[in-house]
Amino acid sequence: MNLLDKNIENLAELVDETVKKVALGLYINLNYSSYASYQKPFKVLVLENPLSAFNLIKKVSSINTARLLFRIIMRALNFDSVEIENILNSLEKGDERSYKDALIRRTLHS
Repeated sequence: MNLLDKNIENLAELVDETVKKVALGLYINLNYSSYASYQKPFKVLVLENPLSAFNLIKKVSSINTARLLFRIIMRALNFDSVEIENILNSLEKGDERSYKDALIRRTLHS
């Protein structure tokens, strides 16, 4: 396993622990729904396909919950606080590019 893979694995665990800590019931529902729809845990979906993860939260709960949970996840991942609101707005409009760009910057600088 190379350093980048290890870093991504650590980020996935951080996402997992963060969601579990702030919303255990939602965490269980999101993991179940993520496995059912995408055959992968929610923590991986957040990193690999954030738009699908965002939409899954909306489906299981609401847009407000999706925005709040992603805000919490991005803070846990040390995203630039100035960028977070713009990223949330982009996700809501169906564009995951700014999230992925911020995630790449975060991964490379860890």
